[in-house]
Amino acid sequence: MTFDLYLQTSSSNYYLKEYLVKISGPDGSATFMTNDSITALTVNQWRGYEIPIAEGSWELQSGSWAGLMNFVSEVRLELEFIDGTGETTFLDNFCLNAPISTAVGPIASAGEPIVYPNPFSGTITVQCASEGPHNLRVVDTTGRIVHEQRVLNTVGIDLSRLPPGAYAALVWQDRERIHRTTLIKQ
Repeated sequence: MTFDLYLQTSSSNYYLKEYLVKISGPDGSATFMTNDSITALTVNQWRGYEIPIAEGSWELQSGSWAGLMNFVSEVRLELEFIDGTGETTFLDNFCLNAPISTAVGPIASAGEPIVYPNPFSGTITVQCASEGPHNLRVVDTTGRIVHEQRVLNTVGIDLSRLPPGAYAALVWQDRERIHRTTLIKQ
């Protein structure tokens, strides 16, 4: 993650921040801490920041790092640095450097459920290789369930009513989550 900051102020009344950046999703949250030195370097000049998306650079607040990285639904920057008034903060060139899959066909390990196409515009196909009934749950970025149904083998599911955005498809069997994938609705 990279971005440029400019803090326009004549005050040096900095307040202690809990975080500069917070990432969160249905399976966890983490914060990237900051201190006054980052603030002092930003005063009345543009400064570029690069924050690695690596577990050791973040403080895990809840869940697990692997679970959070499966589905990040929010990136929040806390850009208030001065206690009181007299501060204007500018943010520019924000870039989240994360690989995005644009695969349209099924890609899965042997025996793992397959959910495709991804990205999708209307209907997705869920194909379960293992025996027995499965439960599919589609959640939005807030963790709200937007679709849920039982799946036996292969089924097409119409999700055209959903607004464009990111969703998570979770496949459960015998009360255990066996598959999770991020879906992008176009």
